Amino acid sequence: MGKLLASFIQQGVSSKEIIYLQLCLFSQQKKIIEVLANYQHTSGQLINKAKSSYYMHANVARDLVNTVGTITGFSKGEFPFSYLGCPIFYTRRRKEYYNDLIKMVKGKLHSWKGKLLSYGGKSALISSVLENHIRQEVHFANTDDYRDTPRWIPTSSYRFTVHQVIRAWWNAKCFPKLKPLFQDTPAVIIWEPWKRRNTMKHGGVVSCNRVIHEVNKTLYSLTRLPHEGWFKCNTDGASRGNPGPSSYGFCVQYQDGNLVFAKAKEIGEATNIVAEAKAIMEGLSFCVERQLYPLIMETDSLVMSKIINDEWETPWCIRAEVRKIKKINSTYNVLFQHVLREGNTVANILANLVFSFASTITFHSFHELPIEIKTLINMDKSQIPNLSIRIAKRKDPD
Repeated sequence: MGKLLASFIQQGVSSKEIIYLQLCLFSQQKKIIEVLANYQHTSGQLINKAKSSYYMHANVARDLVNTVGTITGFSKGEFPFSYLGCPIFYTRRRKEYYNDLIKMVKGKLHSWKGKLLSYGGKSALISSVLENHIRQEVHFANTDDYRDTPRWIPTSSYRFTVHQVIRAWWNAKCFPKLKPLFQDTPAVIIWEPWKRRNTMKHGGVVSCNRVIHEVNKTLYSLTRLPHEGWFKCNTDGASRGNPGPSSYGFCVQYQDGNLVFAKAKEIGEATNIVAEAKAIMEGLSFCVERQLYPLIMETDSLVMSKIINDEWETPWCIRAEVRKIKKINSTYNVLFQHVLREGNTVANILANLVFSFASTITFHSFHELPIEIKTLINMDKSQIPNLSIRIAKRKDPD
């Protein structure tokens, strides 16, 4: 028994640990309970008997079954059950036993599709458009004037103006739901070659395929719903003063865009990064407690996105929150994504809502939401992007 206790102390007992026993003698059962009690005392980790179960064959005598329950204090479980996604049973195999395992595999495939496959088709389309209209290889001269001269293939002079491009996209005939996206596309496309120009001017290298990928990634992030069978949680933190009065907000949606739950809460004096971290932690904890996964977590904080993905070091002020976020992320099927501010407007409104009303606000249904948030959710369900479009006003000539 001492070796068994030493093994528990060295390896630990997880919440899903299974101990296989041949319970023939009551004395053996009591010894196991003693070992578990010693483990609790030595490690400080308590065993939750309410969440622990024992399983026995259907042909076992009822008196023996009741005795095991009395000695262990555990509830009796029923076959079949799942352990780490795999079905445990003793009868003939049935297809429904493997439903949870199939669901996990489908969820993983959908996550790969969302991260990789969806880009392929759109990347091919954008690549075709750019290759047919913009020269991929431009040999830069020594002067900046020639370096910044755009080349447009369909025209005889190989030249075009930004206004001509914007006018063509704005006047393009398309489905009404895609009109805002068409109006925003010129800015997205022009921005990426401009960044490439600046990088190459200062000695860097950016391939045209990379430009196409970034354009595709930005456009894709503006119009998307959760993958089939997935939930989506958008989070945002707000701080007036940084540091100053702060709050967080999060919104959980089904795969079809309908509201599951939304919450906003004040957290007192804090910085913006602390508010962002608490927003992610609270939204993630809520979804895990209610088994709302597989889950897509979206935040417009690039800093938090890089910290969670271990690209940047964690500031000391949010170490506890980040540690909890990473622990949950390693246990459950959670996909973290960085989105533009326009794609996170609902969470942003929620985070700022508590400054004008109560310190804590919760919404359990769509009809409880403010009209502004209702509009945004309906746009999201229709996959209409929420874009900040401003029409520049021309100044009168002097």
